[in-house]
Amino acid sequence: QASFVFARAELRANAYNATLQGGYFNQQTLAMHPRRVIPEVEIGYQYRGDVWGFYASIIRRGSEIKELSNTKAAQNFAKIQLIYALQ
Repeated sequence: QASFVFARAELRANAYNATLQGGYFNQQTLAMHPRRVIPEVEIGYQYRGDVWGFYASIIRRGSEIKELSNTKAAQNFAKIQLIYALQ
C-alpha cells in the first residue's frame, strides 16, 4: 500500500496550434497568436492499495494565447481517478 501527496511542474513547447492558427497553409492575418511555451502545475494526492486506488489533483495550465495574460486566461480544473487492479 502507498499514500502520498505530490506536485508536478511542466513547460510544454508548442510549435503550431491549429485551433488558433487555422490550417497549416492558411495565409490570413491572425487576431490571436499562440504562446510558444505553456506552463502547467499539478498538485494532488494518490492512494494505492492492493486492489483499489484513488487519485485526485488540481491542475493549472497557463494561457495558450499570447495576447491574454495567465491571470485572465489560465485553465483551472480537477482530475479524479479510481483505480481497480485485477489480480
